[in-house]
Amino acid sequence: MDDQGALIRKYVTLDGIKALPRLTEIINEYDPTRFREGDGKRGERFDASVLMLGYIDAFGVRLRSSEEGKRAVDALGRALDRRRKAGYGQPDQHDWERHERFDEAASQFENAKGISFTDRAIKDTLRIKYNIKLSDVGMLEFVNFLTARYPNYPSWSKLENFVDETQRNSAGNPLQFLILKKPERYYEAYTDFKKTKR
Repeated sequence: MDDQGALIRKYVTLDGIKALPRLTEIINEYDPTRFREGDGKRGERFDASVLMLGYIDAFGVRLRSSEEGKRAVDALGRALDRRRKAGYGQPDQHDWERHERFDEAASQFENAKGISFTDRAIKDTLRIKYNIKLSDVGMLEFVNFLTARYPNYPSWSKLENFVDETQRNSAGNPLQFLILKKPERYYEAYTDFKKTKR
């Protein structure tokens, strides 16, 4: 979350699917059932690769829209299985290696298969800017439509913070959401999506 991280995110996102074969290779190398956590920095390399997959999926192009991306997601799923076999991801574990690393990878895996970080911003933007309220099922259908027709849709707009003065949390503070800076293309795509539903 520093300038270096932002720069890495920028270039990995621009590379898109070109970065996927190497990231997939690094993810496949990570096997805590065969190597200790510290051996060859495999854990740290795994963390970085998972983070970069998340950057590509959320801000560049949906992973599941290409064969390279599907292979990367499958590799991540297999890595999670290896971690489970090694006894990681248990509720009583609180260290990074066994718990947090597992949770981060599992979260990225679920995002890649379904609704991503940017998709949640799209959903909030449609609700806030256009009064369009989508259920989770409806949002997934829309995401599948976008992924099939416009796989690079996450790159259409940057995000910005929005303070919703009409909604308050239990402490009385206004709720905050990340929304799209340029929502017009998403709204047009949603209009096209609605036509296909008819």
